[in-house]
Amino acid sequence: MCTNLSCGLLSRVLLAASFSLVALGAGAQQTTNAQPADSIEITHSQATGDTGSGQVQVSLTFKNNYAQPALVHLVLGGFDGLGLEDDQGKKYKIHTTEQLAGTESINKGFINIAFVQFGDKQYKWLTYVEQKIPAGQARELLIRIPKVNKSTHAFTRIISRRQVTINHALKADQVYTINNVAITWQQSPHTGK
Repeated sequence: MCTNLSCGLLSRVLLAASFSLVALGAGAQQTTNAQPADSIEITHSQATGDTGSGQVQVSLTFKNNYAQPALVHLVLGGFDGLGLEDDQGKKYKIHTTEQLAGTESINKGFINIAFVQFGDKQYKWLTYVEQKIPAGQARELLIRIPKVNKSTHAFTRIISRRQVTINHALKADQVYTINNVAITWQQSPHTGK
């Protein structure tokens, strides 16, 4: 049995707790309806090789599943930023300068990626490319490697690090790995081989 004072105090505590639970429930509902941490999806990947020149072009399609435009910043520096490994064990990355102290063998063991373009932005000398992708739309990333052994059948790993910002707020900074992208070797109409 409770006295007037203890019952009044108990009822106020229960009332305050119920308001807190309602407020927490509303907050929890908002988080369940929020976008996932990363909503930039790679919807398509392919690799095409030219049997005459040995050049291979890899294309990855990035789709924005956010409800707002997203700025997608692809980090290209180092193998863990943009790197490929083929079924022969060869590794590919954008070669970086070896003229700074301590960088004389930074490219050792890696074949150079010569060309990178993301949407309408081409990699020049900075180790990134970025593209603003409207909600629901996609942009293509093109990677060209000048010479790949024609006995190579696939890239066993393609590593891509991307940073996503919406309204200047960082939404994601993650490294993704795409496994087993087969290379389709074709005769180029230009080389005829």
